[in-house]
Amino acid sequence: MRTKFSGILTLLLAFVVQITFAQEKTVTGMVTDGDGLPLPGVNIIVQGTSSGTQTDFDGNYSIEVSNGDVLEFSYVGFETQEVTIGGQSSYNVSLEAGNQLEEVIVTAAGIEREKSSIGAATATIQAEEIVKGAQSDIANSLKGKVAGVTIASASTDPGASSGVIIRGVSTLSGSNQPLYVIDGVPMNNQSAFDDDLNGGYDFGRGSQDVNPEDIENITILKGASATALYGNRGANGVVVITTKKGKAGKLTVDLSTTTFFSRVNRTPNRQETFGQGWDAVHYLGENGSWGPRFDGKTRVWGNIVNNSQQLKPYSFQEDQMRNFFTTGTSYLNSVAVSGGNEKSTARMSYSNLSQDGIYPTDTDSFERNNLSLSADSKVGFLNFSGNLNYVNTSGSSVAAGQGLTVFNNILQTPTDINISGFKDYNDPFNNVSNYFTPYGVTNPYFTLNENGSKYNKERVYGSFTLDLDINSWSNLTYRFGLDTYSSQLRKWEAIVDAAPGSPNDGTSTEYPGSYYENQLTYKQLNHDILYDLNLDINESIGVVSTSGFNINIRESNSLTAEVGSQNIPGFYSLSNSGQQPQASSLRSTRKLYGIFNTTTFDLKNQLFLTGNIRNDWYSTLPLGNNSILYGGVNTSWVFTRTFDGLTSFMNYGKLRAGYGSTGVDTSPYLVNSVFVPGSADNQGFANLNFPLGGVNAYEVGNRAANSNLKPETRKEFEVGAELEFFSNRLGIDFTYYDSKVENQILALPFAPSTGYTSQQANVGTISNKGIEALVTITPIKTNNFTWRASINFATNNSKLEELDDRIDQVSLAGLSTTSLLAREGQTIGLIEGSVPARTDSGQIIVDSNGVPIAASEKEVYGDTQYDYTLGFSNNLSYKNLSLDFTLDSRQGGLMFSRTASIMRFTGNSTVTMYNDRRPFVVSNSVQQVLNDDGSITYVENSTPVDREHQDDYYRAEALNRGEVIDKSFVKLREVVISYSIPSKLLDKTFMDALSFSVIGRNLFVWTPEDNQFIDPEVSTFGTGLSGQFGEFGANPSTRSVGFSIKTKF
Repeated sequence: MRTKFSGILTLLLAFVVQITFAQEKTVTGMVTDGDGLPLPGVNIIVQGTSSGTQTDFDGNYSIEVSNGDVLEFSYVGFETQEVTIGGQSSYNVSLEAGNQLEEVIVTAAGIEREKSSIGAATATIQAEEIVKGAQSDIANSLKGKVAGVTIASASTDPGASSGVIIRGVSTLSGSNQPLYVIDGVPMNNQSAFDDDLNGGYDFGRGSQDVNPEDIENITILKGASATALYGNRGANGVVVITTKKGKAGKLTVDLSTTTFFSRVNRTPNRQETFGQGWDAVHYLGENGSWGPRFDGKTRVWGNIVNNSQQLKPYSFQEDQMRNFFTTGTSYLNSVAVSGGNEKSTARMSYSNLSQDGIYPTDTDSFERNNLSLSADSKVGFLNFSGNLNYVNTSGSSVAAGQGLTVFNNILQTPTDINISGFKDYNDPFNNVSNYFTPYGVTNPYFTLNENGSKYNKERVYGSFTLDLDINSWSNLTYRFGLDTYSSQLRKWEAIVDAAPGSPNDGTSTEYPGSYYENQLTYKQLNHDILYDLNLDINESIGVVSTSGFNINIRESNSLTAEVGSQNIPGFYSLSNSGQQPQASSLRSTRKLYGIFNTTTFDLKNQLFLTGNIRNDWYSTLPLGNNSILYGGVNTSWVFTRTFDGLTSFMNYGKLRAGYGSTGVDTSPYLVNSVFVPGSADNQGFANLNFPLGGVNAYEVGNRAANSNLKPETRKEFEVGAELEFFSNRLGIDFTYYDSKVENQILALPFAPSTGYTSQQANVGTISNKGIEALVTITPIKTNNFTWRASINFATNNSKLEELDDRIDQVSLAGLSTTSLLAREGQTIGLIEGSVPARTDSGQIIVDSNGVPIAASEKEVYGDTQYDYTLGFSNNLSYKNLSLDFTLDSRQGGLMFSRTASIMRFTGNSTVTMYNDRRPFVVSNSVQQVLNDDGSITYVENSTPVDREHQDDYYRAEALNRGEVIDKSFVKLREVVISYSIPSKLLDKTFMDALSFSVIGRNLFVWTPEDNQFIDPEVSTFGTGLSGQFGEFGANPSTRSVGFSIKTKF
């Protein structure tokens, strides 16, 4: 790979050098604001060309020009200024606030519009903010920084998924992830995720294949009026990514290197008073801490092996869990080369990400290699541009969940046993035959080293664009996009076979092993033809319009096979089993054709009106019923341009409103009945399942056809304002939105007498209402010191407004004991579980041991939705030194935690220390008495829950509410301390810029008192709607500290 890269880099360097235009002389200078403060990032171009540069952190610049050239200095929020080059070699420029340079926003289909003309809520994040914290994926770089955008990470494992939900839930059955668009081309964002309760894995999402160092900016389109041009794919919002391109001027090289070290952030709080045992007895084979009180005396423990037994003090093990984990590492190195002249530019970049997680060995590791090439060339009235990206990812993951998973083995270790002592899992005392407990767990080091997974993916994506300038006010564009990849996933579990006659022989710890393999190929082709129009009707009215035609084709092929046993230890294969492999394959093709138009009228550059319309023909909808019309309208009024008197204290004021409709991407193969493998009733004996005796047969499945199926459609109204005061020292951005998503597609149950059991039908409506607010403020701004801060705040309430009368409720995720539901008229994401049975007067009914009995009907504990989210970001800079930090707060909502469940079950949790484990009587409890006549009466309960039955109390079904915790948190999400070497110190070196940063991530997390177990962000159920249910034995999260070095020359 390195050899290939060196060759390609050499060719690119030769190409870039050829097209780099030699200038006659170099001029330098500094750009400041009206107060004399340096302005970093000011755009400087040679007028009439594409040659240009930007000021550095100190406001300094250097550019090659010829005498007579005109330099144009532009910066958002300031007047553009022109300087004609004469005989001087230095030009200092002061920019004044006034007629502001319009920020340009990339909207739908890659169309650019001035920010003032947009009547919908958008958020744009520039490259500097994206890479400041040196995050390896774009979603994590945005956490806590954008109002109304909730970003959840399944875990902090290497390469794990991050999910994005914008303005709540759009669908109960499909994906709620936004559409990702890179340089105008849609990108697949599918996750490589498995939520198996007996061993779940996560290898990330498609959007994580993008190298953040290649991104120029990200624009998030939130509401339907902004995303209507994406038609059937826009309901979840759109993340528009613009990548970096080559710039005219001298050849430049950007280098960066980042190193991080990670440690466990949070492990469950453990009680420190009682050790191994059950029912208050020191049983040596138990996996819980229900034994006697610690006394510090040396005792035997574990099994007898070869007439020997181990000794240890009977005392609490400090940092028992933390000592099992090691220090994880992450290395991210990037290089980019760019340059060009006023006719042609090019840029090439390469990056390598290498991560090794906190588990010992490299069983939790991830590597990503990115190679990107972009070029742009103008020939007469034609402009050619394109980019091509190659991504190779590979990884290994430690399974989460129950059974013999590593963390489950750790959780079920009494608090007096040193887990690190099991490291040599071949030691006679530590091996699977003689491990101290036989109750469905084994040595975590055995599982860590013998079980495993491997994931590999190769991906190519990119685009080619041809622009034809027809005249000064119109042009024609053709754009082709490609996204294709192939992946392979292998998972295996080792045979756990205790030696005959050993303590664990024939116990629930033994396991036959397993092997799983999946191969997936995916391809997406996208074609756009665009016609742009930009002209003034008269002196007061202008019009900007884009019409387009889109073709999108997506194909995927998947092959999966697995066996539930292995025969030869240490060899993992489908053939290494006496079982017949269970194989399945899936082929999917969907096509979309769309025509669209967006037109904006402006009146005196003050009042803007935009109309969006799109019609889609979609292959996943019924034939003859697959033409769907979407549209929207939004308006904005920049009233500070109407009332000049306001500009004395208000720099910018805009009011906006919009309405739009857009669709949820409908899954394929929902319309017609399908054929399934046949089976026949064998007259009371085992069914006859085909294929049988070399003969195969199929029959019509149990799902009825639906020729009237409609797409789920989001209709949304929003109003908002954007205000800036006191020379941009104070900014306010506020939005209120109200949306409904109609025609929810769910399985509608049928009576068996119809010959079917269900039908995919439109049976419900979802609503989302909320507010989004962003306040930016610069409290202090002097020559040397500046303090900038921003606060973003958002609320959203997702509600199931309507549901077909034939459906009582919708199951979203969960378990047989505790589940995630949606019910008509209630908030989406209800958590339902068992509660204690009560008398009519409200007294708790207990059994003969004083333990509460579960009621026959379950009850709703609450819902999973946050009450609000809050992000607080700060930047403090003194000369060349800066400090940035972000606090991320999410308050309200519940989640299920199996970690809490297991910690309660084993007696390892501090929760189990109620009354210092002395016997107690359940308050306001009664016992039921069955009378001779069959009637039931109740008597006051006087039976205490004694030590022998306290384990029964904490695992009682009636008290499952204890397994559901408050998922609120406040996190110190990111801290960055940076120092940029002054440019005057670099003048005599080959470097144009050099900076050093120290970075901390997730350094602290604060949670409510009832969460003593986990980081509430983690989930083993995905990063979408089902992921809100909680976690089922998730691996612990991490905190990281690292450093970054960046240079440019």
